Amino acid sequence: MFEFFGFDPKTLSNEELFEKQLVLTTKKMIAARVGKVNAVNQLQFMITAIEFERRERMFNDRIGSVMLASSPVVIETDVGLQKQETSEEEPKKAQKEQRPIRRAIRTSKPVTSQ
Repeated sequence: MFEFFGFDPKTLSNEELFEKQLVLTTKKMIAARVGKVNAVNQLQFMITAIEFERRERMFNDRIGSVMLASSPVVIETDVGLQKQETSEEEPKKAQKEQRPIRRAIRTSKPVTSQ
């Protein structure tokens, strides 16, 4: 999601993420006082990346495993495994295609609705 050269929050442990977020927050506060807008924006993006990674890990640890266990995902790769259902829609479509198209009758008077 985020692209920073030399910084990947997925490689850090939970404790390292927490410590890195504290360090970056203090650096951002110092940069905000000095007035370097580009540095503040870059640090904020890095802090946001860390927060996103921490939220994603908490979700996977607490809720993700329960959701995956309750609703397993089945992916069918073989066409022969699919159920072949005969539907009544196909004959109806064939009947509709055989009907001739009727054209609207043109009159010289405008048509008004009553």
